[in-house]
Amino acid sequence: SGAKYQVSSNGGRMPRWRTQNEIFYLASEDRLITVAVDATTSFRSAAPQPLFQANLRDGGFFAQYDVGADGTIVVNELVPHQAAPLTLLVNWTARLTGSKAE
Repeated sequence: SGAKYQVSSNGGRMPRWRTQNEIFYLASEDRLITVAVDATTSFRSAAPQPLFQANLRDGGFFAQYDVGADGTIVVNELVPHQAAPLTLLVNWTARLTGSKAE
């Protein structure tokens, strides 16, 4: 209908809908929040419920998480950079055919 309804008292970012009965968002303290809603006749929302600490950073247009219709939450969490050794395999196609590399 174009109407606006407030579901958070402290703001939020990266909102996601789960079907039409639940909204998820990231609160200012990086906690993932869920709010049950009912928009069948008029909009009503329950109190926001914290789920877990997410430690997500704003990904611009794309959220760092998504919610499936069944309620499954997929999180793309940032991990600290760790140095790892680099392995370089040369002439790898020769290994596929079993021929000996020169």
